[in-house]
Amino acid sequence: MVGQRRARVYISLLAALSVVAGIAGVWVFLTGRHRRITSTQSVSSNDPRAILAEANHFAFLSNVYQALPLYAKAEQMFRERGDKRNELYAKIGRLRAEAETMSFVKLSDFLGAKLATPLVQNDPDLKLWCLTAKGMTDIEVNVPAAKKDWQAAEVLARELKEKQWEARANGELGLIAFLQGDALKAGRLVGGALLSAIKSGDVGAEIRYLELLGNGFEVQRRHEEALMVFDHAISVANSCKDCGFPYMAYEGRGEALTALGKTDDARSTLTKSLNTARREQRQGHEAQTLIFLGKLSLKTGDETEAINEMEEAAAIAGKFNYYQLDEDDLFELAQIYEQRGELAKAEKRLAAARDASMRLGDRYSLPRDLTALARLEVRLGKNQEAESLYDEAEDIIDALVMNAPGPYSGGSFVDEASATYLGDFELAAQTNNMNRAFRALERARGRTVRDALERRSPTKEPNTPAYQEAENAISAVQLKLMRSEDASERAQLLEDLEYREQELAYLNDITLPRAPMRLWQPVSLRVVQASLAPDEVILEYVLDDPHSFCLSIGRNAVSITKMNAGRQQIEGLTGQYLFQVKALKPASNLAKELYSILLAPIPAAVGKTHFIIVPDGELYLLPFDALEYPSGKYLVQSVDVTYVPSASVRQILIDRKRGHPPTRTFLGLGDVAYSPYHSGSIKGRIMRGLYDLEGVHQLRNLPGSKQEVLNAEKALGGPGSVMLLGSKATLTALEAEPLGDFSILHLAVHSIPSTEFPTRAALVLGRDAGKDQDGLLQEWQIIDLSLNADLVTLSACDTGVGRIEGEEGVTDLADAFLFAGAKSVVASLWESDDEYTAALMQQFYRHLAQHEDKEVALQQAKLDLIREIGGDAPPFYWAGFILEGEGSSPVTIP
Repeated sequence: MVGQRRARVYISLLAALSVVAGIAGVWVFLTGRHRRITSTQSVSSNDPRAILAEANHFAFLSNVYQALPLYAKAEQMFRERGDKRNELYAKIGRLRAEAETMSFVKLSDFLGAKLATPLVQNDPDLKLWCLTAKGMTDIEVNVPAAKKDWQAAEVLARELKEKQWEARANGELGLIAFLQGDALKAGRLVGGALLSAIKSGDVGAEIRYLELLGNGFEVQRRHEEALMVFDHAISVANSCKDCGFPYMAYEGRGEALTALGKTDDARSTLTKSLNTARREQRQGHEAQTLIFLGKLSLKTGDETEAINEMEEAAAIAGKFNYYQLDEDDLFELAQIYEQRGELAKAEKRLAAARDASMRLGDRYSLPRDLTALARLEVRLGKNQEAESLYDEAEDIIDALVMNAPGPYSGGSFVDEASATYLGDFELAAQTNNMNRAFRALERARGRTVRDALERRSPTKEPNTPAYQEAENAISAVQLKLMRSEDASERAQLLEDLEYREQELAYLNDITLPRAPMRLWQPVSLRVVQASLAPDEVILEYVLDDPHSFCLSIGRNAVSITKMNAGRQQIEGLTGQYLFQVKALKPASNLAKELYSILLAPIPAAVGKTHFIIVPDGELYLLPFDALEYPSGKYLVQSVDVTYVPSASVRQILIDRKRGHPPTRTFLGLGDVAYSPYHSGSIKGRIMRGLYDLEGVHQLRNLPGSKQEVLNAEKALGGPGSVMLLGSKATLTALEAEPLGDFSILHLAVHSIPSTEFPTRAALVLGRDAGKDQDGLLQEWQIIDLSLNADLVTLSACDTGVGRIEGEEGVTDLADAFLFAGAKSVVASLWESDDEYTAALMQQFYRHLAQHEDKEVALQQAKLDLIREIGGDAPPFYWAGFILEGEGSSPVTIP
């Protein structure tokens, strides 16, 4: 109902729910107890039991509009016949169908009173009916009470062998687990509920969990994927004659379309939902739709209409005790009033929204409400109150991240809460509190990598038939993608791939044990300073409008620089610069302007020769060493640059003790036989990368990669070194090696970046002859490798490009190798030219062999290539490769 829509469950494990398309080829109607009766006309008007069964049928399909008159008629007939038991059963059904026209609190009290009566307690079926009705009601007003309701319902349904009710109870408990901060449990329960719904033919539950999945994608800002799922839910509902109107799907679809700027389509979708809700007297969904229409009006610049729509929604929510909706609406109204300068109104509504979140036990929404209230308190000059609110919000976020099912879902929690950390940092900067400013950033940045490194324990893939079947299904789809040249076919295959991948994610989660999380605190600023050499400085950037900031950390001083440019300007310049560089066009003026904004104003950077950059936003894609001084000199000519997700991650990488030192120096892989991947003749410069999976069939061989690997091995190789070249450069051969024994891994291959699907990013290795394998080493596989390497070199395109997750950072292939145990990773920010990449890598390994620190070796290799190219040496050829992780030490040579 309404509250479950507001729950907006988003964790990545809930993406596992999209397994539906991979399991069910057709959608079936309900069977058994809830089998569809062809029409109400076929039911005898003198048979109240048949009428009640028909009402249950419609109710189970979320069609309360048609169920309501049937329940009312059955209730009256049972009352006339003196059948107290069935009269109550029908009355409960009627009240639930009428729920949006009455107070949820009063309805909950009524159901609670009935549950305590001997009539209900002594009748298991009636008790189950009453418990489920109360559970659906309480989730709107009292989440802990709803949990007790559904726990009791689940136990009773299992005893009665009511499989569909048991599955639904688990699904609702999953929703409640999310609201209470246990995302891992939520994913397992809701994922299992959807699988059970499909297996049993429970179409109503199937639609419901598809809607929740779409809400999950929408909260992650994966709007296109959300639309796909919402449209699928609507399609399933439309294919079922007796199903009710899928309100949550229409509401979510309107929200996603609004976010994508498709305002006309969004208004049409939401208007249809609003008109249907009013016709069916579904006041809860009427209020929810009005909230989304208010957001749409704001986006189109009609502030007055937005206030009208949201105030109307607030009136409905207040009248019927829709606490969840009231909370959401109050928050949105507060934002509007704050923008209008009506701070007292905004403060009042935000405080009420916070109180509603607390009353409900909604741990997901509470940090948002606390953060908005803290920002408002700052505007009102109440800094101490604001600090307390930020502390409370960050503690709740920590608890949510601790219960996240995996690294990317935890990162999404932090991404969603970016405003909390940003606001806390800016308040600390305003009050010149350096320790608090550092702590605010470090609680968010690199959180995914940091937590993975802190609790890292190698895991083995489950060797179950279902898991292997899921992996084989992914390989089959990917092979078809690699061979397909038809755009419409690829679109369908990509959709199928998404379903298959999420099925595997679900199976992986329910099979693999996960190390328990513990509350983690950032390393202290004093420890970070002590780890720095006199010529090193950490530069943590914070992008915001109208001003951005840089937190500078040196061995003896810490300072915050306020920049004369905001996020929009900086990211705009960065985008222009990257466009020019990638097109091999002059970008000197842009490089100088970016230097003047990002580095020139920072006193702490003066005289330092080692920059450790913690980027923010689009700065993750910017090669700082290619920026230019006013004289036209490149930064790389005087400074080496290393990138880290956070200062705390760098400290962990420096301090971490290995289980055992590497016993072998070098493993190189290259010269992959890509010819089976493509057909036809492809002319032009050979690039080591492609966008997503659409063009994998066009992969060309990389002739420079063989000599590149040979040169690296010659410079650094020793006893036990391994070279996988040509027909041996396969995924199977790589996985067969004891990867934890090597100090250096060098992979000269094609890559597939994916900013929308982080876990789909991959390195493209060779396939074994005669085996139906895809040869892709994907991000989700990399993080479970057990590495012990000083350095992993990804000599491929776009391996440092990924999805930007707000203050959490970026998720890319380089991060995946840090997860897996590497201390540092060389990755690329754009497509790399085969010939120049080979030359750069040859110089890089020559300098590593001279025991230079990794960051210095890469800097010197770039300078060698600049001298070799001569002239202006376009940054495209040398600046794209960057070093991530710990770079201030040489590689270990056993």
